[in-house]
Amino acid sequence: MEFALKEVVGLIPARGGSKGIPRKNLKVVAGLPLIAHTIRFALSCPQFTKILVSTDDPEIAKVAQDFGADVPFIRPAEISGDQSPMVDVVSHAVKEIDNLNTNESCVVLLDPTSPVRTQETLKVALGLLDAKPGIDGVISISRPYFNPLWVGVGKDSQGILSPLNLINEKFTRRQDVPEYWRINGNFYLWRFSVARELKKDYLAIGKYASVETPEFSSLSIDSEEEINLLEALLVAKIVRMEY
Repeated sequence: MEFALKEVVGLIPARGGSKGIPRKNLKVVAGLPLIAHTIRFALSCPQFTKILVSTDDPEIAKVAQDFGADVPFIRPAEISGDQSPMVDVVSHAVKEIDNLNTNESCVVLLDPTSPVRTQETLKVALGLLDAKPGIDGVISISRPYFNPLWVGVGKDSQGILSPLNLINEKFTRRQDVPEYWRINGNFYLWRFSVARELKKDYLAIGKYASVETPEFSSLSIDSEEEINLLEALLVAKIVRMEY
C-alpha cells in the first residue's frame, strides 16, 4: 500500500527513572532489554523513516543506539520525572525534530512498556490517517475483560461499597450497558501539525480515529508480575513479538 504520508517518525520514550521496576526500560524481558523489543518492532516496519528515542539517561541512549535507534537529543530533566506528562515529552521531541529541518508528516508514539504490537495494526492506523483528512490522529484501544459501567463500584474510607455512577444512568440488564473500550497505550499516532500543539490531555485538541487491538496483547509493563505474565504468554504462544 502506498501512503501519501511520506515521513513517519517512530518516537520511543524511555526515561531512566522508574519506581515500580527500577531501570525498567533496561530490564531484561524475554531475553532482551525491554526497550529493545519496541526498537526491533519499529525497525521491522517499512513505513518509518526515522526511529528516535527520547531519553534523559546515557545508558539507555547507548543501548538504544546499539539496537539501531537514533538518539539525536537528550531529554531535559524537568520533563523526565515521575509526574512529567507524556504530552510534554512528545512536544519536546517534535520541537527537536523541527530543529533538524526535516519535513515529517506524522509521529507515532511507541511506549516500550507496551511491547506487543503488529505491523498490520500500524499499517491500518496509517491508512486511516492517510485516507481521512478530517482526522488528526489514531489511537489504539481495546475492550477490557470487564465493563466498569456494569460492575464498577466505589469504596469509601470505611470500605463501604457504592455504585460507581459513570454516566448518570442505572442499568438493570447487562445487555443494555453501552460498549466500553480503553485507550491501552499500544500506540498513539498524530499528524505533526497536531503533535506540536498537544496539551495535558491527548484528546484535548483534534479529532481521533481508533484501531482496536486484543486486550490480551495490550499488556502494559509496570510491575514484575506483568513481566512474568508477558513471558508466560510468549512461552504459551498466545502472543508473540512481531519483528
